[in-house]
Amino acid sequence: MQGLNQGLVNASYDPNFIYAKNTLSHKQDSVEAYNNQGVNHAKNGHYDLAITAFNKAIKLIPDYATAYSNRGLTYLLNDEVDKAIRDYTKVIELNQDNAEVYNMRGVIYFSKDEVDRAIEDYNRAIEFKPYNAITYYNRGLAYAKKSQVELAIADYSKAIALNPDYAEAYYYRGGALLRLEKRAMAKLDLAIARSMKYDSLIALDKILKDYDRAWKTLGNL
Repeated sequence: MQGLNQGLVNASYDPNFIYAKNTLSHKQDSVEAYNNQGVNHAKNGHYDLAITAFNKAIKLIPDYATAYSNRGLTYLLNDEVDKAIRDYTKVIELNQDNAEVYNMRGVIYFSKDEVDRAIEDYNRAIEFKPYNAITYYNRGLAYAKKSQVELAIADYSKAIALNPDYAEAYYYRGGALLRLEKRAMAKLDLAIARSMKYDSLIALDKILKDYDRAWKTLGNL
């Protein structure tokens, strides 16, 4: 899913809430009930009610990672990114091999221009889940922002290898190749992105303007 504000526009993440499973424990059932109420409120856009429900679950079980994860996503959807970071950090403390949460926190750091922190989180996510195309794509964006273009291209290429239909990865790899003046390869990637109807921010129109001189040498797609 694409991001919520300009800082999150390009990075990818999967905003899935987690429903709790039923158990026999009455206290645990209460915690699960609050968690699931919170999920339902959040999915309906009632973020304040959702956060109240997650708070109640956490009050009952302070180390309940599911509620922290759900509350973190709710904060993110409500543009309260610092609170989201705190909750995702707590989830990582409780479950250090949670690749999805590392990726989510990395996306937030990237949106805050804390690119080195984002890369650290993407590295950890890849360590625990090495076959997730989204994380390689996100790390590619971070490397590109640091002008480490060859590293960015390598990550976009890995994302494409894992998901050959990843239009965004083709598009941004094409842009990175243009920065290295590899025009023929860039032309191919951008044509593939266009064939997949990738038009984020009217992508091809924008790049036509941004790289007008380069396109004169590329010829028409």
